[in-house]
Amino acid sequence: MRPFDVKVKSTLGAGDTFKAGCVYALLHGLTDAETVRFAAACSAIGISRFPLPLHPPRLEEVMALVHHTPCGL
Repeated sequence: MRPFDVKVKSTLGAGDTFKAGCVYALLHGLTDAETVRFAAACSAIGISRFPLPLHPPRLEEVMALVHHTPCGL
């Protein structure tokens, strides 16, 4: 999988955001490949903002990134 192209502001919380994306994807029955892509999109959005706890990724942002729809990142 190619990485998502985002401007990195901070990597704090990148792993936790990835894990949260995995949990969401697994609970919603995504395939392994879909899970990794969804989690990577969560993390990509997370690293593009600071501070992450005040601006967590929203589902519609993640879905837009997964489907290559521009969403202002």
